[in-house]
Amino acid sequence: MEALKPGRGMGHVLPESLKEAGAGAVLLNHIENQLTLHALCQTRRRAKELGMLTIICADGAEESAAVAEFKPDILLCEPTDLIGTGVAAGDDYIHEAVDRIKKVAPDVLVMIASGITTPEDCGNVIRQGADGTASTSGIVKAPDPGQRVMAMAEAIVEAKKALL
Repeated sequence: MEALKPGRGMGHVLPESLKEAGAGAVLLNHIENQLTLHALCQTRRRAKELGMLTIICADGAEESAAVAEFKPDILLCEPTDLIGTGVAAGDDYIHEAVDRIKKVAPDVLVMIASGITTPEDCGNVIRQGADGTASTSGIVKAPDPGQRVMAMAEAIVEAKKALL
């Protein structure tokens, strides 16, 4: 446990406290709380000991491929320079990240984030080969965050259906 105060500091939480609170997954290596490779490996191992899914964040395609070696359940690729900008990663980035990760760890689910703002962004990420996407500022800054989440989820479902 760390003596943090409310505010910035994503990821600084004792694993047992998350598990006790009912969490089934943990987000690791977010840009606001990046870990060394050693700490990332150890933290992922602790989460697995507690039966928690692991979602590990990585920046570019190269870092994502390296982090894939840890075999997280989900790898969340988000170019840090696009976080909060409303500008989504391009198709080339999505293809490269997905391809590199799947070569290293075919069973790891790949999410693409950073700058995901619209339902169209969500659908595009899926159509380009990712398993999922994520958005924070695109939701919390929306005029109606609940409506935005629903529209994004619908776009993801429609994109998945189109791929079948």
